[in-house]
Amino acid sequence: MKAIPVNIEGIQFRSKLEARWYLFMKNLGWNIEYEPEIEGILGWIPDFLILGNKTKVLVEVKPFQTLSDFEGDYASQTIKKIENSIKNIKIDAVLIVGSSLNLKRAECGNEHSFVGGKIIRPIIPPDDGKFFYDDHFVYMDASDEKIGVCDELNWYHDVINNDHNGGYNLHKDNLNFIYKCWNEAGTQLQWKKITPYNVFIGNENYRKFKKLTLHQQNQILDEYSYQEMCAKQDNKDWWLNEYSNENDGSFCKWLSVKSDLFKSYLKEMYE
Repeated sequence: MKAIPVNIEGIQFRSKLEARWYLFMKNLGWNIEYEPEIEGILGWIPDFLILGNKTKVLVEVKPFQTLSDFEGDYASQTIKKIENSIKNIKIDAVLIVGSSLNLKRAECGNEHSFVGGKIIRPIIPPDDGKFFYDDHFVYMDASDEKIGVCDELNWYHDVINNDHNGGYNLHKDNLNFIYKCWNEAGTQLQWKKITPYNVFIGNENYRKFKKLTLHQQNQILDEYSYQEMCAKQDNKDWWLNEYSNENDGSFCKWLSVKSDLFKSYLKEMYE
């Protein structure tokens, strides 16, 4: 399935799945950055950086649905690519997550512990030329009622909160909180009515748009979520004035429509 870009809080995500993980991790209380610029990474752009308690954790979002997806050839290639990309940087862990929150009950912890994806950790010092190991990760209780993650089998060090106190266990209240955060993130995206669609590409279409009457322009703009095109400037008049220069096609490239019917209407109008 083709990824659907979506704008949340002024951030243009490449897919709704990325946006859901962004909202989910924020709801958990984690400090995150989208597509961070990290010097030294080669051939890979992480989807997120989690700034933990004196730790740095990278996150890669993949459309994996089941545990077997995380064990398949594509997942193995992804892990190898990531490991080759981060050899020259200091990072505490990499999490690989998918479209399912709970993949299975964890072999560690209590009855509420579950596997959420894969974790890659550095081996310090490297062992016989091996720089990293990978394991499943599980959600766990951390100090001060926080949520953390650790390996399923190798190490119960919470890589988010830099904590060893929680063990492998997950309290029922924290389990419910995790599900609440995940479901709320999904609900917020479910009710977004727009889908990005580049109807206007290039200056020629923009010139056609500017030739319309103000009433026609407003009719079109009313169908667009122009407030999501810019986090700080959500005023329709601002957009009209800011992009009145016909050499700037940015406005055209970011217009979004709500339905296939309206897309057809626009194509008919501008062709």
